[in-house]
Amino acid sequence: MKTPYAALREKHAEDVGRLFNRVSLDLGPSLDLPTDQRLANAKKGGTDDPGFQALLFQYGRYLLIASSRAGGLPANLQGKWNQSIRPPWRSDYHTTSTCR
Repeated sequence: MKTPYAALREKHAEDVGRLFNRVSLDLGPSLDLPTDQRLANAKKGGTDDPGFQALLFQYGRYLLIASSRAGGLPANLQGKWNQSIRPPWRSDYHTTSTCR
């Protein structure tokens, strides 16, 4: 609460940027539309916006980078997006040595 929003945002952008800016993806031109309209087009089966696919790829990368950092637990997006409070698999982590 003591740190101004602008300072927090700048620190976050610098921190995430070190990892995020290591990859670029260019699948072709983007439509000049707001993201919500591009999403609506994609839901209707529109495939003429390869730049939107690249944007979604980068958005997924951002979510993983921002939610899984050194010293913490790995990202668990299945738990975050799961509709159930207590899913059958418990949204926990498994290794092959414990799963038989």
